[in-house]
Amino acid sequence: MGLSESLDEARQMIVQKANSAIINLTTIANSQSLEMNEVASRLQDVREDLACDTFKLIVVGRFKTGKSSLLNALLGPPLQAQPELQNKGPMPVDDLPTTATLTSIEYSEQPYVRVWYTDENREPEYWSLERYLRDAVVRDDEEETKQFFENIRQFELGYPAKLCKSVTLLDSPGTSDMPLRTKWTREAVRRCDAAIVLYRSDVLAGEDERNFAKEVLVGGTRVFTLINLWNGKKPDERLRAFAWNRLVAGDNGGEKYNGQDFTAHDIYFIDALKAEQGKFSGNHQLIEESGLTFFESRLAEFLLQEKFQTHIETFVRRADNLAVQIEEAIETRCYGLQQTAEKLAQTYETIKPKLEEVKKRKDKLSKIFDRYESQCQTELQLSFSRMINALREDLPNLLKARPLESLQGLGGTIKGHFSQKAACEEATNICESIITSHIEAWAENPSSKEGVQRTLEPILQRLYDEITEEVAKIETNLQDIRFQMTDWQPGINAPKSTTSLIERILCAGAGLALGDVTLIFGGAGGLRGLLGSLGGAFVAGIGIGIAAIMGAPITFPAVVIAAIIGSLTGSMTATRAGLEGRIKEKVLELAQEKLQNIPQLATENVTKEVRKTFEQLKSLIVNEVSFAIRQEEEKIQKMLEDNQRSLEDKQHLLASLMDTKQEIVTQRKVFNDIRVWVQQLG
Repeated sequence: MGLSESLDEARQMIVQKANSAIINLTTIANSQSLEMNEVASRLQDVREDLACDTFKLIVVGRFKTGKSSLLNALLGPPLQAQPELQNKGPMPVDDLPTTATLTSIEYSEQPYVRVWYTDENREPEYWSLERYLRDAVVRDDEEETKQFFENIRQFELGYPAKLCKSVTLLDSPGTSDMPLRTKWTREAVRRCDAAIVLYRSDVLAGEDERNFAKEVLVGGTRVFTLINLWNGKKPDERLRAFAWNRLVAGDNGGEKYNGQDFTAHDIYFIDALKAEQGKFSGNHQLIEESGLTFFESRLAEFLLQEKFQTHIETFVRRADNLAVQIEEAIETRCYGLQQTAEKLAQTYETIKPKLEEVKKRKDKLSKIFDRYESQCQTELQLSFSRMINALREDLPNLLKARPLESLQGLGGTIKGHFSQKAACEEATNICESIITSHIEAWAENPSSKEGVQRTLEPILQRLYDEITEEVAKIETNLQDIRFQMTDWQPGINAPKSTTSLIERILCAGAGLALGDVTLIFGGAGGLRGLLGSLGGAFVAGIGIGIAAIMGAPITFPAVVIAAIIGSLTGSMTATRAGLEGRIKEKVLELAQEKLQNIPQLATENVTKEVRKTFEQLKSLIVNEVSFAIRQEEEKIQKMLEDNQRSLEDKQHLLASLMDTKQEIVTQRKVFNDIRVWVQQLG
């Protein structure tokens, strides 16, 4: 059974079982007797999210490693013929480099291409598949490529491939010369279940190529390494020894090659071109010979045994949590139906002040987030300014230490007087490189060095402590209200179905951190673990926000270079050092002016990224707390209303609610059966 068949079969079985249970629970929540419409809406959201959930795989590699051919082979022929493709895959394949920016391939019965721009306020644009095949490729001229794609963040390709019903494939740009794209690729890897790194057999995994792969891969991501057999190359012992010694022994300090099993390190040999040809001609022997069949089986094994449980548990846990909330509401109302109106009314008057206190504490949560958001913005801006000021002091010596190769030797000196443009361009490129590397380092440094992480860690730690403490107090107050209204006592007669507020927040947050097994399976770190997971993405987001300023603010366009050349004076007898010094002096003068303005330019990016992430955190926690408070109020109101019924109506409603509770138990058993089945699959 192929990759798409294995994944689709397992997924369809789970979706069908879960759908039935979720639909039944939604009907119960929406029923006239319960009217838990918000819970019903959330159940519908879970159902829709489960239906469109897919594994995410990204293919990483430098230009011309065969990524497009591999992706086409994995996708295979479309379920409906596409005349524009002429029996080929949707990823452009050429003798020259093709992939220019990150591209996601998702399932759609009708092909479409959506273009996402770097400006988040700009609406995405739709292209035809024909235009995508023509325009979404690297140009012959590097500058033309940069200009055309500089405002495009990502392509989203809808394609009717069977695999895409279960897997979203991402094709990464095969270049590391644009820092922002590298960062976007790294963030895409963070959201993926696995990464496939592709190398060519004829120029196998050079140091620069391996460094590029390491640069975009995120710690903890499962990596499958493919060696693409170029020009029909066979994986003979010589190639195997070379590959092992470079990729395993060389990088990891392991033993030299002596016939070891490559698959133990998730390294596979594959002929991507042969695999692509086999898939689109229906030649199964060719596919088998290419090595694709074996690799697909190992990939399916990994996804089903190691990742499937994480994906399914995310949705089953959310649905089961909502089922528990329906149970709690039923149990509360059943208790209320059996009490006197006087007792309920008295108890309600007693707990009113506590409800008001809980609401005030909820409002306090928003203020806590706002306060720490302001602190993060201020401290990041100060840290960035310190880094830029230090760079301004160091830049003269850093630039002086880098000789201009275009002026080296007697010929270079003489040539420099007649063609100073090359020397000026080289000097500006060196200056840009120095500035860019310092900004990148600040955005990516570990906490032991000056940068985003060191600045944010203590602030976020204080935020986690304060939010955790406040949520715990709100939860305690809600439990006191519930226990007082129902005479329940913690640990004695409290219902087993009761869920904690922390648990509910974790369920809501697990979808934001899919792939974090610790969060999804019990949340070992509790609320702190959730905030920490999202905080890691926060640090990365700030880095990307800073990277966005590394374009126009520090580049030196042609008019600036012309101005430098025009300002240079001297004679044919001037020494190379003198000419080089004057060029660097002019470049440095302009660079210092630009550096002076960069902190102000960075402020907007920092503010935007900090606000975006704090809004996400605040919305998640405050919304879940608000929902819990609303539910508690609604249950109390329903108890009071129920108690006003006639004795006959009370008895009828009580019997109906007990039957409904039993139905919920039945549906929750379905969720448990799904968990058991997925665990057995693993």
